[in-house]
Amino acid sequence: MSTPDALVATIALFDGFDIALSSAEVWMYCAAYQEKSYSLSQVEGLLSADNRLECTNGLWTLAGRTDLARIRVVRGFPVHERWAIAGRAACLAALVPFLQLFAVCNTFGYGVAKEDSDIDVFVVALHRRLWTVRFLLTVMLHVLRLRRHGSRIAKRICLSFFVATDSLCMAPLSLFLEPIPLFPDPSGGATQEAPDPYLAWWVGSVIPLVDRGAYADFITANRPFIERYRKEFTPRLPPPSVIASPAKSLSERSPEGRQSNAHDVIPSRAEGSRLASITEYFLSGRLGDGVESLLCFIQLRKIARSSIGKHRENPTSVVVSDHVLKFHENDRRAAIRDQWIERLAELGIAFGNLKS
Repeated sequence: MSTPDALVATIALFDGFDIALSSAEVWMYCAAYQEKSYSLSQVEGLLSADNRLECTNGLWTLAGRTDLARIRVVRGFPVHERWAIAGRAACLAALVPFLQLFAVCNTFGYGVAKEDSDIDVFVVALHRRLWTVRFLLTVMLHVLRLRRHGSRIAKRICLSFFVATDSLCMAPLSLFLEPIPLFPDPSGGATQEAPDPYLAWWVGSVIPLVDRGAYADFITANRPFIERYRKEFTPRLPPPSVIASPAKSLSERSPEGRQSNAHDVIPSRAEGSRLASITEYFLSGRLGDGVESLLCFIQLRKIARSSIGKHRENPTSVVVSDHVLKFHENDRRAAIRDQWIERLAELGIAFGNLKS
């Protein structure tokens, strides 16, 4: 794919989420298969020269979609308040034994949010302790009125995606595995695999708030999948006001024990959640296995009675196992993929050029 087409394809994908991109974001998220790498200034020149695009207040959109620049600004305001809420939730998550990663994701990870939207998070639990982590985290966030449930959605934490440390690769959840019609090759050859661009960009949206070493493993496990769609990938970090510095020790805090600056909100594993460490010690053996089995039984019965149980026939939208818990009943990935490919055709970009 030529670099101009790759840049336009990237903007076209985010157009499906109603997100306008800055030049730096286009450069960072650029679709793969460029003929060569370009600097940011070179990318800006290519964007400016492409009549399929328009720039409004430094934000790039497809021609005729300049309203997205205004929407991007408006949707940026709710993000700041939600970061504070996510930070409070992460403080609780740091107390949960066997929790290896607590991260925000989806469009919130890209810095936009609707006023009535929730806060999507992604959680990694230690292998064979997935149900324990889900139960404890759900109870803690629910008690403190941070969890999304029922009609309480806006500014609440959505606990809809958990994986164990032995299932960090997202490729098995890709639409590649769905029995759906495949798109014909424009060149007249055999049919191609139906791509899942959203999942690749979703992986890129994950921003760790509590990390006990799982984030690096998560990125390593998914880098080959990400690079099917993105030329470069740089792991993301939350704003300095949200994440704690792992290097900062308790002795560097103020005498009163409060954070001495805004960079020290979420406790790191080094500073330790002593309660989590003690709990892990006692629940690491047979006792922990028994607790895991009991909590699995309780939660499976609850899931079976809920609306989630009715969507389990879709193997990539709703997944319930000891390795992955994914509750996305309204999984729009196929629609996003189809819309993206249709939009590329309208822009004169051959779908066949997306294939690696």
